[in-house]
Formats: sequence, structure tokens, C-alpha cells
Amino acid sequence: MALTEKRRRFVDYFMGQAAGNATEAARLAGYKQPHSQGSRLLGDVEVQQALKSHPKTRARVKTRDDRQEWWSSVMDDGEAPLKERLRASELLGKSQADFVDRHKVEMGGMTPEEIEAAAVEMFKAKPELWERIKREVEG
Repeated sequence: MALTEKRRRFVDYFMGQAAGNATEAARLAGYKQPHSQGSRLLGDVEVQQALKSHPKTRARVKTRDDRQEWWSSVMDDGEAPLKERLRASELLGKSQADFVDRHKVEMGGMTPEEIEAAAVEMFKAKPELWERIKREVEG
């Protein structure tokens, strides 16, 4: 017997966007009680066969874009608790380095090794500078 449209959607979501989460797949597929129905569907023989024969049988490792897309969907989900939406927003911002201060430093075409060697020479010539930096870093 063929899967109903709703069960087919469950299988597709389980293997895709829900990333193996039965409750999330059931919710996305439109089930009214996703927690209990997701578990029940995983025990269904026809659903198990559909999962085994699904093109994405082996759940792939999620990419940065996959995570960002999912966090965006959680942020936009008006039914999700505000705490979850804010957390998704924070994780999305962190993944895009929104909270990182960037400073561009140009060293006249020097390689990293040359920069390191110059810094070592500078600290040898001015040990008091090195001690001052250590004190500030330590507290």
C-alpha cells in the first residue's frame, strides 16, 4: 500500500529539514500531535520501508548554510517560544560573526613568520613592554 501524502511528507521532512527528528518532521508534515505521532510513524512498517528507500537514506552532515537556514526558520516561527527564537537569532549572528570586532592590519607585505620574528626582536629590545603586556593580560 502506498503512503498517504501526509506520511510521504513526514518521510521527506524526517530525512531532510527535520534532520532525523521525528517530532519536528511530524510537526512540519502537519500532524496535530507531533510528539506522539512522530514516534508512532517511526514504528510504522510502510514508513520504515519508505525511509530505507529514500534517496537521502544516509543523513548527511549539515553544512553552515543548512544550520543558518534552520536557525532562520526558528527565528521566523511565530509559534515558537520567544526564548527559542532569541537563541536562534544569537546562534545565527554568531555563525555569521556579527559579534566579532575586526581590525585590518597591514604589515607591508610581511609573511606571518617575518611578523613573528619582528615581534620577538622588539620584545627582546624592550623587555619592559613584554612585562607590561603580560601584566595586562593576567589581570
